[in-house]
Amino acid sequence: MGLRAWFARVIDSGDKTETAASQAAEMNQAERDFQGLEMHDAIDAHLRWNDRLRAYVSGQSEESLDPETVSCDDKCVLGHWIYETAKPQYDGMEEFETLRSDHAEFHQTAGQIVRLKQQGNTEQASALFDPLRRQSGSVQLSLVGLYLKVKGAR
Repeated sequence: MGLRAWFARVIDSGDKTETAASQAAEMNQAERDFQGLEMHDAIDAHLRWNDRLRAYVSGQSEESLDPETVSCDDKCVLGHWIYETAKPQYDGMEEFETLRSDHAEFHQTAGQIVRLKQQGNTEQASALFDPLRRQSGSVQLSLVGLYLKVKGAR
């Protein structure tokens, strides 16, 4: 299955992590690697954040999260790739700037969810799940958009 077909199935699945993860395995091997980034791993990791944070806010997780660390957009695999590998090659490119911005916004919202939960504001933290889900989708779309632009598919 090609990247476009795989991504369409992820979007159609309604952001269900298990479905996306199983579908990621169906990507063509040649399309999985993007300048050293395993695309399906990066996308899957951002899908899992939604579930991790829901469990954290609801008290169903023993995970210890630091809001400052979660807010940093350069600590995860995708963030490392953005700042260490992609930036020197794609800085100034509209699709890259969109990805960088969408990814930073996602992490700011995720960090705010953790911060609010730690302050005892579970309801306010929960209210940010829909924006986080949309931001996660934006990160996925912008990553695929950059990939397609670089590969000349647009």
